[in-house]
Amino acid sequence: MATSAQNLGRELQSKREQLGYSLKDVAEHTRIRKVYLESMEQGQFEALPGQAYVTGFVRVYARHLGLDSDELLARLNAPQETDKAQPADSNTEGKAPDTPETQPQSGRGWGAFVLGFVVVLALGSLLYFIPISFDSGPPTEGSAKDVVKTKETSLPQQAEVVTVTEVVAEETPAPVSLPTVPPEGSILRMLALTESSLIIHLDGHEPREYILKAGLEQSWDVKKSVRVKLAQPGAAQFWLGRQELNLGELDDFYLSTAPGE
Repeated sequence: MATSAQNLGRELQSKREQLGYSLKDVAEHTRIRKVYLESMEQGQFEALPGQAYVTGFVRVYARHLGLDSDELLARLNAPQETDKAQPADSNTEGKAPDTPETQPQSGRGWGAFVLGFVVVLALGSLLYFIPISFDSGPPTEGSAKDVVKTKETSLPQQAEVVTVTEVVAEETPAPVSLPTVPPEGSILRMLALTESSLIIHLDGHEPREYILKAGLEQSWDVKKSVRVKLAQPGAAQFWLGRQELNLGELDDFYLSTAPGE
């Protein structure tokens, strides 16, 4: 049975072939490598470098083919349908019900019921006509006090209300640790995850602004320092050399050979 990822890949391939595009044409227009396009059409999304690439590449490829990228991503991220165990009530087929069927009363059972009713009626009549008297006399003063005391002590005590104030320490996010630029310089690579923009200030040169689209890849040669300001946090993923930058919620970061300068 085909998975949702395989079905999605077949849909991408079918739409591409319907439009008359080759994988080479799509790679040139989307700037997505041909090997990644082949992996997506085969439903092998785990072959992409990471989840950020999966989201960005699916969005770019779907828009190029005129498909709804949000709908495709929702199908891709939905939990897979697996064979589930039959419901508990279906397993009860062929089993005896919990409650035994009511058997029709026999003549012997009805006779026992009548005999029991007669016995109870006779005992009730006997007890009714037997004079029972309890000559305990009027209650004494002591007994009255005892009754009052019993009633007073039987009153429930009110529970003491204790107010507990829970003090929760406010959690502060851990500081983000960024790498330094090595003395020989390095390459800063970027993968755009959504439509946005950024401003980059490279090695003291004039700042430049870039318009981002999901799936866009860009790289810069950093000699000593670089400062990047995103229009919104999480709009892109960055790597310095081979090390991924964990920016968290940062929308502005600075890298240099000597941090703090």
